[in-house]
Order: sequence, then structure tokens, then C-alpha cells
Amino acid sequence: MVEGQNGLTWERWSHILALAERLRFPSVFRSDHYFIGPQQDSLEAYLSFVIAAKETTTLRFGPLVSPVTFRSPSTRPAWRRRLMS
Repeated sequence: MVEGQNGLTWERWSHILALAERLRFPSVFRSDHYFIGPQQDSLEAYLSFVIAAKETTTLRFGPLVSPVTFRSPSTRPAWRRRLMS
């Protein structure tokens, strides 16, 4: 499991996906925790799954922990803006 809130960047995430696929891992899961303590680089979990879908062909991926009930529907426009940039 990849902890996305502990310094994960887009470059690292892409590297993890490529390496996992090259090593024939069947799946990659990541957490979707919020910060406790000082904030570090992090990736929004569901946006990172878009990259996983785009950059891999054999990996299964998804959240291992996801606080869906903490997500406000009002954050969806921000997700869309990130995807389109």
C-alpha cells in the first residue's frame, strides 16, 4: 500500500506504477488519509487513480482506505480543474 499523504509526488507515483507493472505486480493500492501533523507533499487519491488508468495496462488499483463520508460534493469542481490542467 502506498501512503499518498507522506511526500508522494506525481513523478514518484508514475515511477511506482511503472515499476509495479514491470515487475508484474497484480495490483497497487493506496491510502486516502487526511493529514495528521505537518503537511507534506501528497496526491489526491482519486486523481492518482486517473493517472494509474492512463499509464498502466495490467495493474489493478484502488483505495485501501478511503474516508468517502468526509468528502463534500463541493470539492468535485476542484477535482475537475486539476484533471483538466
